[in-house]
Amino acid sequence: MSRVEARTRTGFHVADEVQTYLDIVGAIVVALDRDGRIVMINESGCRILGVRSEDVRGKDWFEMFIPEADRPRVRWVFGELIEGRLGLTEYVENEVVTAAGERRMVAWHNAIRQDEAGEIIGTIGSGTDVTEQRRAERLLRESELRFRNLFERSPDGIFVCGLRGSIIDANSAACAMARHDRTDIVGLNIVTLFAGNDLERATAILNALVYGQLNVVQTTFANPGFDDMHVEIRSARMHFNGKPAATLHVRDISYRRTLESQVLHISEEERKRIGRDLHDEVGSLLTGAAMALQGLAGRARSGEPVAADQLEEIATIVEEGAGNAQAIAHGLNPVALEECGLQFALKELAKTSGHLAPINFSVDVDSVPYDVDPPVATQLYRIAQEAVANAIKHSQGTEIQIELIASNGTLRLAVADDGVGIRSSNVESAGAGLPTMDYRANLIGARLAIDNEEDGGTRVACVVPEPVALPRRVTTGRT
Repeated sequence: MSRVEARTRTGFHVADEVQTYLDIVGAIVVALDRDGRIVMINESGCRILGVRSEDVRGKDWFEMFIPEADRPRVRWVFGELIEGRLGLTEYVENEVVTAAGERRMVAWHNAIRQDEAGEIIGTIGSGTDVTEQRRAERLLRESELRFRNLFERSPDGIFVCGLRGSIIDANSAACAMARHDRTDIVGLNIVTLFAGNDLERATAILNALVYGQLNVVQTTFANPGFDDMHVEIRSARMHFNGKPAATLHVRDISYRRTLESQVLHISEEERKRIGRDLHDEVGSLLTGAAMALQGLAGRARSGEPVAADQLEEIATIVEEGAGNAQAIAHGLNPVALEECGLQFALKELAKTSGHLAPINFSVDVDSVPYDVDPPVATQLYRIAQEAVANAIKHSQGTEIQIELIASNGTLRLAVADDGVGIRSSNVESAGAGLPTMDYRANLIGARLAIDNEEDGGTRVACVVPEPVALPRRVTTGRT
């Protein structure tokens, strides 16, 4: 170093070939005197800071390039270092401000400059601009934090596995499914969680998922000592800590499977009910009308007169049968909903249901000033239909009220009766229709509540947040 630097208190000199090397280095190289003035800065430093060497030489480094808020602290550290009261920190990062006012993060390697007597005359440092690197690291940390939050908050179980099935990580939902702590589950082979009594089948399925031969599969999650859980597993390949891995998203579909079974059961029961209604409400009337007509036909063949009142009586029977058939058809396919909107369809529901049961209906739906988006309207109608059917069948009441109210950006459907009410502990077992109503509410993002009224009876309420409003249709053409 003595060949290229004359250590004096007033300057800093380097040989031409060394200066050339300093200028092509891609880092800031700057030398400061005891007062913090710039005695040398290379071309890379000038380019990064946006200055010319001749314009800054002799200027205060801290005043020119250190952010104002950091300046007192950095200057104090420099002063303590120059006075020998503070040991040199060879590596440090701090922000600098360019001539254009841009802040850049610089990683410094520093050294003390001494004269021939060993006295400190300044510092020399080389600084690498790590702004983009630190920004990328920050974005990576934020991305990892978002991933970890999504990972932990997911309602689905998520397992991260090696390609041989060894569990590398698992979120809280996955640990709850497996009924193990994360420390216990990491390192286990995931096949053991799903195998049950068929290890070979479970191994084949999970290998197919891990290696991408299957994207989704439904199987059973085996928990010793607990009921088996029906699950749907979706897989995706990834790298974890630089090694190939797979994520398995495990969703508990036990409720969905139960609901599907209930829907099938409801469909079968509905077919039976329609058959009974057609037989009891329509078939018996038509049979009676046919018998009456046969009697009149026999009298006519024998030359006896046929009285008008007898024909009118038969016409009444046929009209009653037609009305019952129409009521049944409305329940199957609510034409009024498609043609005239939800409000009119709810009125028709009350009207047709009143024909089938000795119950008085009151309907309050006209305060809603718009038509409801058809997909939402269909689910609300089916919820109302199910609630009315449950009230007729179970409430033992004499009054049913149907309300549709728009308020504070929500749409609220309510069906209330004056019957015996329902115990909250028995809501789930009160009938297959209750889970179905809840399922329909979830389809449209609504909340379903079933409560007892204070003065007796049950209220089913479904609240839809911000439904799509359409122009209200005119329904004067239907009666």
